[in-house]
Amino acid sequence: MQSVNAISPQDIINIAIRRRWFILTPLFLALIFGIYYAFTAPKIYQATTLVMVEPQQVPKDFVRSVVTEDAESLIGMIKQQFLSRANLERIINAYGLMPKNNPNVFMEDIVNAFKDKVEIRVVKNRKGPDAFSISYKGKDPQQVMEITNALASTFIEANSLEREFQAAGTNVFLEEEQGNVRKRLLEMEAEIKEYRQRFMGELPEQLNSNLSRMQFLQNQLIAKETSLREIKIRIAELENEKSASADGTVNPYDVDSLERRLADLLMRYTENHPDVTRLKMRIAELTQGAQGSQRSGTGFTRKIDELAKAKFTLENQIASLNNQIQFYQRRVEETPKREQELISLKRDYDNMEKLYSSLLKRKLESEVSISMERKQKGEQFRIIDPAQLPKRSVEPDLKRIFMMTLAVGFGLGCGLAYLLEFSDSSYRKPEKIEEDFRIPVIATIPAVYTQKAVYKKRLEMSLYSLFAMITVALIGVFSFVSLSETDQALESVKRYLSL
Repeated sequence: MQSVNAISPQDIINIAIRRRWFILTPLFLALIFGIYYAFTAPKIYQATTLVMVEPQQVPKDFVRSVVTEDAESLIGMIKQQFLSRANLERIINAYGLMPKNNPNVFMEDIVNAFKDKVEIRVVKNRKGPDAFSISYKGKDPQQVMEITNALASTFIEANSLEREFQAAGTNVFLEEEQGNVRKRLLEMEAEIKEYRQRFMGELPEQLNSNLSRMQFLQNQLIAKETSLREIKIRIAELENEKSASADGTVNPYDVDSLERRLADLLMRYTENHPDVTRLKMRIAELTQGAQGSQRSGTGFTRKIDELAKAKFTLENQIASLNNQIQFYQRRVEETPKREQELISLKRDYDNMEKLYSSLLKRKLESEVSISMERKQKGEQFRIIDPAQLPKRSVEPDLKRIFMMTLAVGFGLGCGLAYLLEFSDSSYRKPEKIEEDFRIPVIATIPAVYTQKAVYKKRLEMSLYSLFAMITVALIGVFSFVSLSETDQALESVKRYLSL
């Protein structure tokens, strides 16, 4: 069995009929307030322009732009420059947005208020930001459109200036760095030159010449030492002969034995062999001594003195050769060390030279990039959807106000009806009486109305019907105004009401 406390759809209808004035009156008042607000609230219009980021017109394989920041970051920087006080003051003065004859209003306040009305938003897609929109809000639709287009033009101009400024700044930086690297490169060149001059003769490329020179000196040393030994032997022989001649024991027939020995040597050696040469000189001396009957002691002394001088000369030459050999030997020994030091110097120099060449190349590229930016052949912003004259205000939002008005009015009316119904202690159903008093209801007597009550009831229904029709008309007018795409409907209603 259904509970008597359950509310059926018929009960809801009965409640709505009984509390019809409490439901309709708040809705009517809410509509009056909403329509009044829609008619009297200041209208704020918004115009939007869409700007596309055009890629670089010159292929990047030929000219690489030095402005490599992504569009979103670049827009952020340009936005700061674009919304600077100087630019905004110029636009404010151009369009007469500064109130006249009002000393209490300062330019700074107007600029800040103007910034709040400007919105720059990046339009993203899967490949990154390709476009962005610029919006401006104001009370005059024509002025809003003009200011929005002016903002877009100013933004594009600021972009060109910013890109050119960045390219020029990059070029200046590269030029300064190139100068510093060139200065350091010249210093390193002078350092290497001074090092090569200071250690001339010990450099790696001179190793072969040092070895050749040392080999040549060693060959000379061997020859000089051989000649010195021969002179020493000759001096000893002359001193022996001198002693023998002084004793009278010289045998002139010794020449025959010497000639036989010479013949034996010639069979083994050539005529240029030192032993052969020395033996020939000995035979010639003995032969001259035999022809002169005897060798003079003075002749032996003179010959010994000559050989002693030659010996002294050879000893000096040998000492000089030893010094030279030691000198070149030190050079050869120092060559590996100089090679390592030169490798270190050249490595630093080569790295600096590569850096200089890289900076020079980048500087030339930056100069070409500057020329490209000045000719506006790089990445540029282009207006693809200029701002149009706004036909509908964005503030107040009539659709939102209309929906809120209906929700508030109807919700307040239903809530009031429910509250009154809940607080009413009268009985509407026999079942409720049986449940509360636990006695059966034998019969129910319907309401009996007099003629005056019936007339009054009809009058009340007529007034309610008229009131309901007026409310429905207000809803229709409000919905027509709020759902219309332009403000012409609102103006038409205003003109009609003014008549």
